Amino acid sequence: MKWFSFSRRNLVHYGALHMAQWYLDNPGPRVEQDLATSGMSRADLHGKKLIVDFRAEGQCDKVIGNLITYLQTLPVEDILVVFNAVVDVDGLSYKALSQPTFLTNFAGWFDRLDASGAATGIDTKFLCLIRRPSISRARLAAGLTDISSVRLSFGSMGANNITNEYREIIPRELPLLLDGIVERSTGLEHDQTNSMFKTCMFNIVAESGSQSDVGVWRSHFISEKTFKAFGLRQIPIWFAVPGLVAEVRKLGFDVFDDIVTHSYDNITDEDQRLHAVLKEIHRLDQLTVGQCCELKQQLSTRIENNYNLLREYARDVDAWYSRVETEFDKNDS
Repeated sequence: MKWFSFSRRNLVHYGALHMAQWYLDNPGPRVEQDLATSGMSRADLHGKKLIVDFRAEGQCDKVIGNLITYLQTLPVEDILVVFNAVVDVDGLSYKALSQPTFLTNFAGWFDRLDASGAATGIDTKFLCLIRRPSISRARLAAGLTDISSVRLSFGSMGANNITNEYREIIPRELPLLLDGIVERSTGLEHDQTNSMFKTCMFNIVAESGSQSDVGVWRSHFISEKTFKAFGLRQIPIWFAVPGLVAEVRKLGFDVFDDIVTHSYDNITDEDQRLHAVLKEIHRLDQLTVGQCCELKQQLSTRIENNYNLLREYARDVDAWYSRVETEFDKNDS
């Protein structure tokens, strides 16, 4: 996903995964460094078409203006930007597309989950997996510590990522671990095949986007965390930026509005939204595990429909991008 490369004879791919906000504010040095690292020069770009690929992260049109301006100084024939974040691409001054389903099989997580089989029952009401710690996520985790039946992890990146500010928020010994420390180098960062994950009814999704955390995106960025809830055949409850649940509905997923009150999705103040999310979780916590088992059976067709839709998206991820390349390659600027 990083740096410049030829994806086709006349197409250059620029994977902008590493483009954090501080790079986007002053992108020139990073772009030139990426060209050099890729073994390319400006002359190599002459007359080529450039695809700028943001699909692995949540950059949106509101943060990439300086980068686009700089890329337009390169000797390329045309530029196409591909977002993961939900963006109104028709209103932009440059060519752009959005693929909010890109992370449906990121690093092959869905393939592994699909091959591992479904759960055999429900033994726990809630699942909430928080690998990367942050202040807003710590506040969510703290609000879940008195839930009667929850599997909760926080900071499973490792103890070195746990600072005193998190300890002051969460009244537990940290990190909170379900299946141990999950290091990125193991290749299991995105794995969800553990059987203890599958036997929960609700999935509390601490999405990557936030209105307040430092260094994360504010956009409607639907990460693999959301899709994993459907992959685990669970009913999701989101702590995310406002409006994200509505975007998930637009993809065709059933968010079980008759079971979960997602009105928190319309609350713009983060503190008030967190309070509403926790209030809804505590309401659902009044269900017994037995009632959750009965409810899941009643909803089985709808749950499977979500799983099958996820599988369709996962299978089309690469083909979608191939079609985009073909169309961009053949069209005149």
